[in-house]
Amino acid sequence: MRQSGLLVGALLFFMSGNATAQDAQRGIDAYRAGDFAEAYAQWLPLALAGDATWQFNIAVLYANGQGVARDPGTALEWFEAAANNGEQRAQIIMAEHYESFDFSARGMAQPRAIHWRRQAALSGHAISMAILARHLELGYPDGEGFFEDHDEATHWYDQALVHLEREIRENDDLEAMYQLAAILDRGPLSIESDRARAAQLFERYVAQTGSRAVMHNLGNIYRNSTAVRDLALSHHWYRRAGLAGLAFSQTEVAGMYFDGEGVAPDVEKALLWYVIGAQNNSGHRIFAIDEAIDALPAEDRALLQRRAERCIEQDYRDCGL
Repeated sequence: MRQSGLLVGALLFFMSGNATAQDAQRGIDAYRAGDFAEAYAQWLPLALAGDATWQFNIAVLYANGQGVARDPGTALEWFEAAANNGEQRAQIIMAEHYESFDFSARGMAQPRAIHWRRQAALSGHAISMAILARHLELGYPDGEGFFEDHDEATHWYDQALVHLEREIRENDDLEAMYQLAAILDRGPLSIESDRARAAQLFERYVAQTGSRAVMHNLGNIYRNSTAVRDLALSHHWYRRAGLAGLAFSQTEVAGMYFDGEGVAPDVEKALLWYVIGAQNNSGHRIFAIDEAIDALPAEDRALLQRRAERCIEQDYRDCGL
């Protein structure tokens, strides 16, 4: 689960009709003063009475160990209660919880993740619309087979496009930026011309987050898209991701240097980047480069390995990359 005391801060000023305002305010004042035990004492009766706001706050106290012993299981129970009572942030946390299950448990968890994504989407959460659409498009094991629903996926992609654009326009929301770019880049409704907009959004996202995975996505777009194909830019973004330590990008940079793709051919750099990627467990093989390395004298291969190790140790600075 991803939860934070900051989420409580967002709810402290909200009074629902079912809550006793005086008790709620006492809890708010206690929380602000750092008296989490008193906040818990004031909010618990409101949560037990079924008020989603205070159920959510009690969940966060348990999740963070504020005023009570930290108890993720009890926190999850309260998040679920709040989610069942319509609290959108709790629905998102429940979805993220089930989405975090490893592959071996995915068959049990995925239907629950989709249930909560759907609830959050129905309550207007744009990012959940995009994630729900992706779940439905890709399909998932449901205990009886493999379930997918492309019609519903298309519906939620349509909704997500509208709502994500609004989130970006009104709030400059980073996650909305990423999700919209992903839909425009790879979604079933995307067309080739959408990839120019996807690239713009991904570049804005990278500027604010430094995400190396998104740098790699940009390398892919500029390499493979007919709408914005620019091999020099592709090399630029793969290289940035590689310098940030992303192994698969390091191997892509090696291939571009080896073939002179978007950059002047440079076999020495190609071999160095390739060995760096291999040492970082890229798992991506380029047989022409393998053959070039195999053809080197043993002492040159050993030197290449040492140079790669030194580059990694120096965080890719001052090593000829």
